[in-house]
Amino acid sequence: AVNPHVALKFDGVNLKEHNFSWVLSPRNEREAQTIRDMIRSIKSNMAPSYSQQGESSVGRNLLNYPSLVEVSFVGLNQDYFFYFKPAFITSFTADFTPNGPAFNKGGRPAIVNLSMSLKEAQIHTREDYDG
Repeated sequence: AVNPHVALKFDGVNLKEHNFSWVLSPRNEREAQTIRDMIRSIKSNMAPSYSQQGESSVGRNLLNYPSLVEVSFVGLNQDYFFYFKPAFITSFTADFTPNGPAFNKGGRPAIVNLSMSLKEAQIHTREDYDG
């Protein structure tokens, strides 16, 4: 960008980063399985996959990008909250013993803390907020 201000330096715009955390406590086996499936789906989609460009050693070393996620707040008027662009999951942790070992019947965790960090794949510009 052309700098109209001699005393200021503009090096560009950083991609926005967001952090989320949830505390989940399943009430029954079905909810415990749903949490397990959510964790597996998140971990699967945040990981790259091998490229299918042949079976050579070069093709096996090429990776496809991880999935992008679309974030929105369900049940809220989006006009009054954060505006999210598609993002990559940069980190995700599932803590199955946040308060020490606690298990439900069948050895399933009684409480699960989930933490996720995202980095948006596109910068925000003035046009995103105008009109």
